[in-house]
Amino acid sequence: MSSGRPPAAIAVVRVSGPCAGIALETLIGRLPEPRKAALVWKPQSTIAIDDEKGEKLFKLMEMLNEHDDVQNVYANFEVSDALMAKMGA
Repeated sequence: MSSGRPPAAIAVVRVSGPCAGIALETLIGRLPEPRKAALVWKPQSTIAIDDEKGEKLFKLMEMLNEHDDVQNVYANFEVSDALMAKMGA
């Protein structure tokens, strides 16, 4: 989080489990108003996927992301740099 105003500072708060929302609410009012604050899902472990399966997963993620009822799409797989460049991700 950063207000962008001098003295600008960045605060990264990592909380897991059901306390994440409570932690964010606790910080409100104690720090300058942030330009951005969000809860983000970050996997603790990932799995390597070959390029063929990776292409299928990217297409599935794109289809899910385009659906009106879907707000966020997360994944815990890794693909090759070549496939990332090919898929434009």
